[in-house]
Amino acid sequence: MIYKVITGRLFNHDDFTNIVGDKLYPVIIPQTRNFPAVTYSITTSNPEQTKDRTKCDNITFQVDIYSNSYEQAHDITQIIRDRLHQFYGIVNGVESKVVLTSFADGAYTEELDLFNVRMEFEAKLKL
Repeated sequence: MIYKVITGRLFNHDDFTNIVGDKLYPVIIPQTRNFPAVTYSITTSNPEQTKDRTKCDNITFQVDIYSNSYEQAHDITQIIRDRLHQFYGIVNGVESKVVLTSFADGAYTEELDLFNVRMEFEAKLKL
């Protein structure tokens, strides 16, 4: 259900959609797409039941930003950070708390002419 939080927080923000459009994908980017584009994927998911019997998922997920421009990749990184880091609330019916834990400054893939920034987040979702 983390996808509901990610897509809800990013697609409902003009700065994100003005740059990225609808190119936000789970796991991989379709080969026919242009850049910039963003992917997200769950790296770990651990269920939990609290003392009051509330069911929760503790999730670690990563977001990868791909762009032909170093500056644009970092602009998108900042937008995503602003929208997801320290978010606590309900989006698309999912109550969540999200924290940015790390991000890599970026990598460049010469054969694809792409810059990549990877961000890693932790989230707690109430089910």
